[in-house]
Amino acid sequence: PDDKFLIVASDGVWEFLTNQTVADMICKFTEPLDACRAVVAESYRLWLQYEVRTDDITMILAFIDSGAEPPIAEDTPTPQGGVRRKSSRRESRRG
Repeated sequence: PDDKFLIVASDGVWEFLTNQTVADMICKFTEPLDACRAVVAESYRLWLQYEVRTDDITMILAFIDSGAEPPIAEDTPTPQGGVRRKSSRRESRRG
């Protein structure tokens, strides 16, 4: 409902960054990859500031568009008189 993104990250990301800090960083970006790069770079910088080594720093980010309507499948006639159904990846994975 109110969630804007989903983060899956290794503990190396969270060692020196709080949930709120990461959320604030992510909100500055429109592209998930750019946000991931920024968070990972900051995490790496902090690891080297406080330790002589780094831990695994891995992050996956997905923006959630809660206002979007699900895609509508389109039917396309084939030359043989049949119908080819065009669907989104999300719809394909569902069923």
